[in-house]
Amino acid sequence: MQLILRAAKHFILASILLFLHFPNVHAGTGWCHPVNGTIPYIFNFTKNINDPNQNQTGYLFNNIYTWGSTVPSPVTCDCKAGEGDGATYFKTETSLPIARQDGSTVWYTVNEYLQASAKAYIGGLTNSYVPVPWDNATNGASGDSYIQCDGKVSAYANTGASGKISLYIVKPFVGESNFSVKLFDVYRSNNKGSFGGPPVSTVYITGMIIVPQNCIIDTGSIVSVDFGNIPTSAFQTAGVKAINVLPVKKDVNIQCTNIAAQANLTLRLESEKVSGNSLVSDNPDVGFNIEDSTGKPLTPNDINRFIPFTLDMTGKSTITLIIYPVSITGNKPTSGPVTSLGYLRVDFA
Repeated sequence: MQLILRAAKHFILASILLFLHFPNVHAGTGWCHPVNGTIPYIFNFTKNINDPNQNQTGYLFNNIYTWGSTVPSPVTCDCKAGEGDGATYFKTETSLPIARQDGSTVWYTVNEYLQASAKAYIGGLTNSYVPVPWDNATNGASGDSYIQCDGKVSAYANTGASGKISLYIVKPFVGESNFSVKLFDVYRSNNKGSFGGPPVSTVYITGMIIVPQNCIIDTGSIVSVDFGNIPTSAFQTAGVKAINVLPVKKDVNIQCTNIAAQANLTLRLESEKVSGNSLVSDNPDVGFNIEDSTGKPLTPNDINRFIPFTLDMTGKSTITLIIYPVSITGNKPTSGPVTSLGYLRVDFA
């Protein structure tokens, strides 16, 4: 058993009503539909920050990454030539939470350390990068939109294919900060204020920001704790330590670079498989609990559960962890090897 941390009078009246509504019956919605389905524009980037002073709350990396693709997102729209004003209109939607707004710039939360804002290119007479979100953003090209009406296809449409992203540091971090998000969906229409159907394109961004402040745990090796053979009968009550198994104390050595001596840091636990305070193993009935030296649980994926520590003059520190196996379900587990994986993260206090 092993833990590894890593959205004919009446007739005349009726006729008049029909006449008044006649244009709406025949007018198109203006909605544009992707001919080949929604086109995904997928981009990823890595940015190395060499100046430690840039890794601080409030620092803005303007246009840190510019994305671009030549892949078209061809569309055909529910419209007839001569309808509308001849311009094409765009709208974006996103599920990312809005963190704040600064003028026309909207910042979205992408992780606990970073906020992101974006602007994407709109062609035609607009011919510029326009901050998202869009609501009736237009290319300003009178007559241009008719190429996508009457069943015709605008073969070279590619709104969303080019753009710029900026990042803002909410909280400084150690080592690297990663995010992978669906930035926004793009909807296109021949009529202002009328959007529907599937998005014509979707923009996805994955980013990695690497900073010079770094910490290595146990010289970069895996922190492994082996409990040997434990009888399945020892796992009886959910959330409770296996019977007759002694907790293991494990000293974890941390070495940090480009971080000032005597700096206050924290250590917390992350894992993909969690149940309450426990890391769940590859056997769903068995898990592991980790505590600090005083017996306080280090709950996985809880940013409020951490161990504070201070670096010495050489950038080092040692933390003691208490680890023990627990029952996850209260059911008797099947016999065989059991392994659980967790990750130890160092943060600025």
